[in-house]
Amino acid sequence: MFEWLTRRRSIAKQHCEALSALEENDHETALKILEPLAEAGNPTSQITLATLHMEGQGVARDPAKALDLARRAAARGHVSAQVELARWLLYGEGVDRDEAEAAKWLQKAAKAGDPQARSNLGFLYDQGVGVQQDQKKAVHWYRLAAAQGHTVAQFNLARMYEDGIGVKRNVSLALALYQESGSKGHEDACLMAARLFEEGNGKGPNNAMAFGWYVTAHVSATSDEVRNIAAQGMERVTSNATPEELAEIAKITNAK
Repeated sequence: MFEWLTRRRSIAKQHCEALSALEENDHETALKILEPLAEAGNPTSQITLATLHMEGQGVARDPAKALDLARRAAARGHVSAQVELARWLLYGEGVDRDEAEAAKWLQKAAKAGDPQARSNLGFLYDQGVGVQQDQKKAVHWYRLAAAQGHTVAQFNLARMYEDGIGVKRNVSLALALYQESGSKGHEDACLMAARLFEEGNGKGPNNAMAFGWYVTAHVSATSDEVRNIAAQGMERVTSNATPEELAEIAKITNAK
């Protein structure tokens, strides 16, 4: 038992030394440490080395070798390796696309509790990619990832609730999820929250709240398209606002 623990600590120490070398762009030292560890079956070193081969960092780019190393690490239950391997297979990054295998690895990582895997698996069930389309399963995995604070899962779950896909329609819950996702910078979630406040959805429009979320979307925007939609929304809700709402809009504008 003591020897096993000592060896585990030694491997962890060596791997940390390899990561430190990578931070210093000392790929030669890192490779000297990582290669024997990976060959000995250490999954953390295997996926780290796989990433270097996939990206061609310090070594010639070799997607086939990267895929082999990642599969070995994933087979040993390394969750991050399972998620990364699934991404490569799903998008065909340097390797042939294999959506079914990608789904298989995401299933394993999702069951192990990884929020990214859960969100991605939800999307596969949502769209019927690599698995048979099943909106209820999509909601299940989105919900688990959203509960862990995964921003994209929160947005996708909100979309399902708003449209009543795979779950009973609940616009109030959809709005809460859009707001939670938008508060962490998801620009589309900001726009959706703004739209729901603007439309009112049976409760009457709240132009001040809509304006605030359009402002947040504008600030978070990474594209001109989102920026323009947000700007148009700000102008529209301002023109429709009551005097009381205009006062609130003025406070938001001054605060920004």
